[in-house]
Amino acid sequence: MSRYQCSSVTYICLPSVLSIKAVGWTMILLFTQVKSASHLASHIHGNDGVTIPSVAKFFPQIQSDLSRVKWGHGVNSKAQLSQSLQGTDMMIEADVSMGIVTGREGKFLPIMAHPPFKSSDLSLEEFLDITLSSRTPKGIKLDFKDMEAVELSLRTIKTRANKIYAPLWLNADIIQGPVNATTKPMDARRFLNLTKSYFPDAVLSVGWTTRYGPDVSSWPLQIINEGSYTMNHMIQLRDALRAAQIRQPVTFPIRAGLCTTPESQRSIIWLLEQVEDSTLTIWSGPFDTVDVPGLMKLIKHVGTKRIYIDVSSGLLCEIQHFNDRY
Repeated sequence: MSRYQCSSVTYICLPSVLSIKAVGWTMILLFTQVKSASHLASHIHGNDGVTIPSVAKFFPQIQSDLSRVKWGHGVNSKAQLSQSLQGTDMMIEADVSMGIVTGREGKFLPIMAHPPFKSSDLSLEEFLDITLSSRTPKGIKLDFKDMEAVELSLRTIKTRANKIYAPLWLNADIIQGPVNATTKPMDARRFLNLTKSYFPDAVLSVGWTTRYGPDVSSWPLQIINEGSYTMNHMIQLRDALRAAQIRQPVTFPIRAGLCTTPESQRSIIWLLEQVEDSTLTIWSGPFDTVDVPGLMKLIKHVGTKRIYIDVSSGLLCEIQHFNDRY
């Protein structure tokens, strides 16, 4: 029995000196409180029909400055997840691949691992159960690395929909991008249709495969430190979103080292204008060379109400130092 129900019993047992009219108004008030509490619980637990909250609304302390969001990146093990949940991270980013859970026999299933790894001590189910039961609310960004894992994962997440009350992002590289990227992108049509069907209120984080920094796929080892996002890259992604009739929030993951040229910035700004209320998520590899003044030009032009910054700690320090100087 709820406390509101208990309270109503208390009022029923009040002395008769209380007028019937007063009791009636008390009962109406209590009924309204019960209804309001039920509605709040429904919103908190993310029942069907209730919108998944945006990052800005869920973390009001950032005051709509998306660049202030703190990220846990590549949280693909139990130890990393525990550290992220106990720390100051607001959004937890983790990679989803098909593989096996370490020490267990059985078929492949969605696990938390970044290619080329095919095993982990953390399955997607465990990741979700641990994160969603945490006393400290965290947003979730799932970076899908394997098309085979997408629908299986979405089904798994859907069974826990009544526990999702924090931001949920679904990420994939769905367009081939710079610099002559050789990684095969995910099937754009299939990924967009599946994510839209299962979670029409989640943020879609969709972008391009990239080839930048040390290229371990080539021998002798190449280090790529020049390149741009072209208008063609933007048009392909815009067209994929339109073909899938995407109406939910979208963020575009942009590699920091590739977004500093005039060509990149013209193309990126054009795409933001094409997709209403879209945002950017600036990310970087650990060994990427980044023109920080060029990056800051883009950040200042777009504004921090539309840009998340999920970069290595070293680059983040450079960005903050640049801000302090200028």
